[in-house]
Amino acid sequence: YNTWLYPFAFASLWFYLVLIGAFKEPVPVKKFHKWALAACLFFALQVTWEGFFWAAAIGIHCIVRNIRRRRWPEKSLLLILIIAPLSSLLVDFVILASGGGWDFKRIFELARIRSTSGEMGNALTWMVWFGRFAEHALTNFTLPVILAAIPGLTIGQIYAASKYKPAPQQGHKHRDQRETPAPTAYSLRLSQFWLFFMPPFFQLVFLRGTLYPHQYWERPLVPLMAIAAALAVLFIFDILKKANTIFAFIGCSVLVILLGASCFYGLSYYFGIHWENPKRMEMFEYLNKKIPPDKAILSLEPLTIDQFPGVKAASYRPEVAWYLDREIVCNDNFIEIKPPNSAVINIPKFLADIDQKTKTGKYPFYLIPGVYYYKGVSVTNINDAINALAQRYKLDSSYELIPWKSKNVPWTDYAPWIYKLNPYQKQDTFYQKGMMPYFIFDLTSPRS
Repeated sequence: YNTWLYPFAFASLWFYLVLIGAFKEPVPVKKFHKWALAACLFFALQVTWEGFFWAAAIGIHCIVRNIRRRRWPEKSLLLILIIAPLSSLLVDFVILASGGGWDFKRIFELARIRSTSGEMGNALTWMVWFGRFAEHALTNFTLPVILAAIPGLTIGQIYAASKYKPAPQQGHKHRDQRETPAPTAYSLRLSQFWLFFMPPFFQLVFLRGTLYPHQYWERPLVPLMAIAAALAVLFIFDILKKANTIFAFIGCSVLVILLGASCFYGLSYYFGIHWENPKRMEMFEYLNKKIPPDKAILSLEPLTIDQFPGVKAASYRPEVAWYLDREIVCNDNFIEIKPPNSAVINIPKFLADIDQKTKTGKYPFYLIPGVYYYKGVSVTNINDAINALAQRYKLDSSYELIPWKSKNVPWTDYAPWIYKLNPYQKQDTFYQKGMMPYFIFDLTSPRS
């Protein structure tokens, strides 16, 4: 997810550090570095608008750095840090607005939802958020890596700065010939730490509503965690080296292997997660082969995700769009909600609608699940609708119920407090999606 953001983000950091002379041995500043920084900042937001958090981190770092030095930022650098990301963000907003009929209120409302409650509504308190954040961190990074990274982010920062030798005091000149002090160990470490810390902090806190359902929302933490864990290993190596170099090498090699094994274990957990059942994809692939490209399929189930009606456009899951590459027409408008908590299909109108659409010749098949929830409410007479269809049309094929599978979240045995903070989540949670029973009727073969 958003993998291409990171080459642009890391390149932006490097060009920025070159321009401010933040390396121990300064790189000669050329006009190319400024153009490259502007291009990377612009395209980072074109890959995904989350690139704005990296641009914001660089901009804030530049301002704070110059405030500490009691000097004005270099004009050309400041203009790059303002114009490049904001112009790219403007392009993003124009594209979003044009796709939504120029309804800017919809964009702002979606941003409000993402930055506050997300899909949890009022249930998303900061305690619940932190519990979910910790659970995602355990599966994203694994417990051993987190335990290694914590000292790397704290003691390791101080230790590394103390071991880092300052550059010779020859200073560094920008293209406008203003001399800046040579970087010290403290300033170098501070630049590296905050530039990697601020993007995930902004993304996780300012758009906190998105974290709960999406573990990948912690991806900006990956560089910080990887660097911190590596610093911890180097810190241990330096300590053990004082006793014996060979012992230090063997000990840290074993530690690296253990951390790697932990990551592979976590990776295997993720590879085992199935958000869609392969049998369901097999069903869609079958329909895709049977239905000509100029035809469509009728379905009781819309097969779309519509999280925030009127705010976020409904969309197909990628797996559905890939395997069933045909127009899908839903006819669930004959389902009525009945108090207190049930839904029923108006079967005469339902069948009449199918008969009318069948006459057009555009719809060769009808897809109906054996269990269906309409707006979160169970449809109680779904079997009656299936039997009525079976009396009218030939049953082409059917698929049996496949149970959902759950599994304990890795490493949470060592952190049971997560589920005290977040009572809405269970340790034994969803792992592999099952499949409802489905029935496919051939609308080209009516029963006499």
